Amino acid sequence: MFVRSACAKVHLDAEPPIDLSALAALAALLRNVLNQGSAASEAEAGRLCNAQRYERTEARRDTRAGHYERELQTKAGEVQLKVPKLRAQTFETPIIRALPAA
Repeated sequence: MFVRSACAKVHLDAEPPIDLSALAALAALLRNVLNQGSAASEAEAGRLCNAQRYERTEARRDTRAGHYERELQTKAGEVQLKVPKLRAQTFETPIIRALPAA
């Protein structure tokens, strides 16, 4: 549908142009949310080990073995996730299970 005005013809059915700065802000927000997910992963690893990083207790069930990085492809771009490694257990979350094998 077209609308005629005194100045120009405007096409109302056309999609508005993509604002790249808004897309970059959205990508940054997504990375921030996923990094908070990394903090949640660290907390979950502490729960599985029954001890936080560098904490020595009698109740400890496992020890950490660092972390590895996984790439997550999103519509807003690629995001790097830090996944904790445990020595005696497999660490998985729903996001990690959904990722394709590296």
